Amino acid sequence: MKEIVVPIKGRNWKFILMTDRKFNRLHNSDGSDRPAITIPYSYECHFRKSDWSIIDIRHELGHVLYHMSLTASSDLTPDQVEETLCSIIGYHTPEIVLWSDQIAEKFFSND
Repeated sequence: MKEIVVPIKGRNWKFILMTDRKFNRLHNSDGSDRPAITIPYSYECHFRKSDWSIIDIRHELGHVLYHMSLTASSDLTPDQVEETLCSIIGYHTPEIVLWSDQIAEKFFSND
């Protein structure tokens, strides 16, 4: 439906606003009710048109930044994951706010 490409840490990430039908077919076929999802190895974030929010965008950006931190092979404990995410938030809050505003503006636009 609508999409925007945002360069994040050396990669172009695609943020896509989808119809509810398409989003649910792709991501909620198991009966779940998630409004958004990050597909890290495709460098995409998908959002369901009827109920996405700025909080969902910022949440998915957290997944993006965590993925881009290249910790997948580190076998981190839950405490280490929490500490890593807190560091990401501490260092990248201005960018998270800027990116989320750009994405929301695109999703709200009439083009």
